[in-house]
Amino acid sequence: MGDIIPIKKNREPEIEINFSKVIRNSYTKPTQRQLFLILFQRKIMGSQSNLSDEIEEQTLGKIQELNGHYNKHMESVMNQLLSMVCDMKPEIHVNYRATN
Repeated sequence: MGDIIPIKKNREPEIEINFSKVIRNSYTKPTQRQLFLILFQRKIMGSQSNLSDEIEEQTLGKIQELNGHYNKHMESVMNQLLSMVCDMKPEIHVNYRATN
């Protein structure tokens, strides 16, 4: 078959396994190596799902922060833009030469 890796108590993740869900349509009990791989996969996938939750939380926080800055500064930016567009000062261009 293959080498059987013993599962040590200090390295074993604290996860309960329901054998009927893990190995379907099987009449044999899973081997120790299969159990080790299943536990290892669950440990890794659990940490990845936690990581994705943290990233999603950080993203939502940044979006809220950006919306706050937008709402805070939108009025002043609009006022500056309107003042630049509406305040026209008629001046003669420096290179203009009057012809008689």
